Amino acid sequence: MFHVSVRNSAKVIAECIQKWLDKVKIRQQAEQLQGGEEFPVIPLPRRRQKTFNTDEALVFSNVGHDEEVKKPIEGKSTISKPEGKRPRLLIVSNAIFPECEDDRLASLYDTAVLRHLFQQFYYRISIWHNLSSEALRTVVKEFSSLKDHSKTSVIVFMSHGELGKITGVDDKSVEENDLFESLNNIKEQKLVVIQSCRHRGAEGNVVCKIPANTIVAYSTAPGDYSSRKDGCGSRFVLTLCQAFAHYVRDMPNNQLDVIEISKFVNYRMMHYYEKPNYPDEDSHQWQLPCWTATTTEKFWLVNADNNADNNADNNADNEDNSVA
Repeated sequence: MFHVSVRNSAKVIAECIQKWLDKVKIRQQAEQLQGGEEFPVIPLPRRRQKTFNTDEALVFSNVGHDEEVKKPIEGKSTISKPEGKRPRLLIVSNAIFPECEDDRLASLYDTAVLRHLFQQFYYRISIWHNLSSEALRTVVKEFSSLKDHSKTSVIVFMSHGELGKITGVDDKSVEENDLFESLNNIKEQKLVVIQSCRHRGAEGNVVCKIPANTIVAYSTAPGDYSSRKDGCGSRFVLTLCQAFAHYVRDMPNNQLDVIEISKFVNYRMMHYYEKPNYPDEDSHQWQLPCWTATTTEKFWLVNADNNADNNADNNADNEDNSVA
């Protein structure tokens, strides 16, 4: 009995040491990711003695309570390469915070899954890692000033934050309104994804001015925290990518628009995860994403021009029918 107990204790200690070594390795790799580039090579560390598989992470299956997705992908995307200008994706991933020592290593996995998925959508992808508050403002301003935006653009912010603010790696905050003001220079449709906590800071409630033709997908409701796991990514980004993979990539001829997809994302966030362990007892029981839309048309992630033409034809048919 004594020998069994010793072996079990040794096994637990060995597992703890291995987890610690893996976390150190992840941090070292994350610290090497600086600056921005088109389609960077992102090194992925081991996850439970297994290479992280972005294909498996995108499978939209009924897994519950933070289980890993192990079902292999079935079929391939039949999305055709768009003619003319391809849409753009900007990813800002802050993983290392030297000032507060509260790293977000899960952002590595979120970045890899986003990149993998939107490559299949033929997006032009720019990824920036570990930006200070001032660098964040500059990157967003330069991205917004580009003259070759297509029908749709997607912008993803992943960092620490609080209500109405996103934190740089220098532990200084950027007002969301400042970023929205820059993004307002993009007149075409925009999807802005914000993966960060939204607990109330010293200023209390904050009113954000959302630009026109914009959908903002917050990972959680105002006043709440946002959950993530260093070995698996964040709940919201992974769920969002799973929904995009299922309802857009695997259904190119019958894809749903972003607003329709949002209800499936919310449902999964409410029913397929355990209750988050929030530090604030006054927070809501579940992490429920919050969506804000100022669009007047349906938002298609791929083949936006073709879908817009089809909608125009359908509207014309409906008008003809109504007259008749």
